[in-house]
Amino acid sequence: MPRGPNRLSAKSKVVLTLIANGYTYERILSSHPDLTYHDIFKAAREALESAVETDNEDSRTLSRIRRTHPHAYEKWSDQEVAQLERLVRLGKGVDEIAMLHGRQPSAIRSRMARMNLTEANQPVEAEPFEESNDADVPL
Repeated sequence: MPRGPNRLSAKSKVVLTLIANGYTYERILSSHPDLTYHDIFKAAREALESAVETDNEDSRTLSRIRRTHPHAYEKWSDQEVAQLERLVRLGKGVDEIAMLHGRQPSAIRSRMARMNLTEANQPVEAEPFEESNDADVPL
């Protein structure tokens, strides 16, 4: 049966589901006479190939992303978090902060959301409230 990338054959899906549900090879073979040890081995091989293809694809994707965002998917340091907060409070935009941090804009927005920061999250100076004396209010 033809398969596309990261696709398992129908028979392999059945075998892997049974294994995932705790079936031994012997139980699989006795309850499914249409299956053989070779089918079990083939299912394992297909699953492994699929995992390797996915890992390779993920690695290529990460390499491509890191060409423009060198710190993409790296753990944030305490220093970076503090710098992010300073830059937001200085009114810097997400794209500029992303460039400075070497991260994707989506990562900056995500970290800002975790920190309850917004692009316009600058401290607002409230004007002091003065009680007025009714005598001072013109009629």
